[in-house]
Amino acid sequence: MADKNIFIFSLSYFLLCFGLGIFAGIPPTVSSATLSQPLASLNLVATSLDAQITAQLLPQPEVPHGSNNSTTTEDGTFVAGQTSGIFSVTHSLAPPSGVVIVGHRKPSSEIRTNEVPYPIVVKEISASNGTDLTITLGATRTQPSQPPLPKNTQPCNQYLEFCDRSYGNITHIAAHNSPFVQKKNAASNQNLDVKSQLDDGIRMLQGQTHLRNGVLHFCHTSCDLLDAGPIEDYLRVVVKWLKQNPFEVITILLTNGDYTSVQEFYGPLQRSGIADMAFTPSTNATTRYDAWPTLGDLIIMSKRVVMFLDYNANTDHVPWLLPQYDYIYETPFSPTDRNFPCDIQRPPNKEGLEDRMYLVNHNLNANLQLLGQSVLVPDKVDINITNADTGYGSLGDHARLCTKIWQRAPSYLLVDFYEAGNGSVFKVAADANGVEFRPENCCKSRNFAGRKQASNFAIAAALVVWGWMILFM
Repeated sequence: MADKNIFIFSLSYFLLCFGLGIFAGIPPTVSSATLSQPLASLNLVATSLDAQITAQLLPQPEVPHGSNNSTTTEDGTFVAGQTSGIFSVTHSLAPPSGVVIVGHRKPSSEIRTNEVPYPIVVKEISASNGTDLTITLGATRTQPSQPPLPKNTQPCNQYLEFCDRSYGNITHIAAHNSPFVQKKNAASNQNLDVKSQLDDGIRMLQGQTHLRNGVLHFCHTSCDLLDAGPIEDYLRVVVKWLKQNPFEVITILLTNGDYTSVQEFYGPLQRSGIADMAFTPSTNATTRYDAWPTLGDLIIMSKRVVMFLDYNANTDHVPWLLPQYDYIYETPFSPTDRNFPCDIQRPPNKEGLEDRMYLVNHNLNANLQLLGQSVLVPDKVDINITNADTGYGSLGDHARLCTKIWQRAPSYLLVDFYEAGNGSVFKVAADANGVEFRPENCCKSRNFAGRKQASNFAIAAALVVWGWMILFM
C-alpha cells in the first residue's frame, strides 16, 4: 500500500511540475541540431520558441577582394573578417515559411531584442555559403534532430572559397593570345597548348581572330605571320576539357581583328559546343562587377563559360557573346615599357567605369623595325622578371598598384608565357584573391627558371626571314 501511495505521489508531482512548466512557458525538452537549410525543415510542432544561434554570414553586400574594408556597418551588417555572433530569438514559428530572427550585432556578441533590430531570415543565412548554423532549441514538442547535412568539399576553380564568391569578384589569370603556340615562331605568346594552360590554372583564354578564306582563324596580326588554325578546332579542345572538369568556370575573350560581323562567330561557336555552355545575363542585369552570379551558381546552371567579343558584339543576335567594353575596362595594351601603368585605355569613354570589371595588360613587348615597319613581338628576355610576384616591372607590383588606385583587385591579369617564374603569376592571383597559393597546382615538371630565353636578335632574325618570304611571294 505504501508503494502504491509513493507511486501516486510521484506521478502527481511530475504532472504538477509538467503543467506548471507549460503554464510558465518553460519548454520541457531541449533539442540541438546543425542545419544547412531553413529552420522549418526540422518539422517543429511548437507555436513559439527561444533559441540561440551562432551564425556565419557572408558580407552584405560582398566586400571587393583586395579591399581593406573590414569594419561593421552601422546597421549591423556582417563584413569580411567578422563572421560570427550570437542572436537571441523571440519570434513565432510559422512553418513552412521559416523563422525570422530579429537582433543587432554588438562587439560583445550579446544580442537583446530591445535594441535596434536587424532582421535576418534563416533561409537566407543558410544559403550564404553552405555554412552550418548551430541552433539550440527549446520548444513544447519537437521531432528528433536531423543529422548534419554534408558540407561542400568540392572546389570551384581550385578553391572552396570561390564557390560562393561572385564571378566578378575574383582575379583570374589570362593567357594572352592563348592559341599562339608555335615553336620557332617569334610571334608566339605561349609555350604550352590550351589543355596544359587550363590544367595549370589559366581561367581566361584570349585570342585574336581573322577571316581566312571565309573561315575564322586565330591569327597574330596577319595569318601569314602566325596562323593557329580555325577557332572551331581550338574551341572543341576547350569544350572537351570543360566536360572533363565539371567544376571549373572559364572566360573566353575574342579579339575581332577584322571587325567581322557577329554572325560570322555564331556558326563556329555553335558547332564547337561552346555556345551551349555560355552564360547569358538576364535582360535587366547591370554591368557592375559585383552583380555576377557566384561560381557555384554558374556551375549549377551548367553555364560555365563567360564569353566576350571586343568589337561588333550584338546581343540581340548572339545574346551569350557579350560586348567586352560594356563589362570590362582595361589598361594600355601591347606595352613596351616595364613601368606598367594602370590608366584606362579602352573603352575611350571613361565615364561610369568604376563599377565594372577590369583587365590588366601585363605582357611586355619588344618594338622591332622590319622592312621599314614597326613590329611588336613578345619580349622573352625579361619574361621571368615580368611574370614575377615582386620587383620592378613585375606582375605583382603592377597588380598591387592597380588595386591601390581602383580600390579593388583586377578581374583579369593578361600575361605571356604564364609558366615563366614557376607559377609566380598564380601566386599574384592568390594574393589578390586572399587565398593560399598552391604551387603544386601549376607547371609541374615545366621549370622555366634559368632557361635561356630567345634574344631579340633571334626574334629579329626570324622576322627577317618572314619578311623576305612575304616580300617575294
